[in-house]
Amino acid sequence: MNQEIKKKWVEALRSGEYKQEVGYLRKDNKFCCLGVLCDIYEKETGKDAFNQNHQEVLPYNVSEWAGLGIVYSPCIKQKNNHTLSYLNDIGNCDFQEISNWIDEEL
Repeated sequence: MNQEIKKKWVEALRSGEYKQEVGYLRKDNKFCCLGVLCDIYEKETGKDAFNQNHQEVLPYNVSEWAGLGIVYSPCIKQKNNHTLSYLNDIGNCDFQEISNWIDEEL
């Protein structure tokens, strides 16, 4: 993963600026952990990451931009056999827990 983007992603997740959403990248101004990465992508590139075709899945172009590659899109890397999407949506992990894992593992 691109270390500069990782740093921004981890900082954003820890900032308290984002309210956590489940099941969608972004909905009603709330974000899942991958939606936060998409928001950073939009701010950095000026390109849309939240189109209708990718409301629930990390878009490939965002994954590539972040240096995650096709291997990690849409699921990204696994923690204890669960994806970041799972940890965010079903595993009841908050952004602090998710950011700690990203910081240590990606």
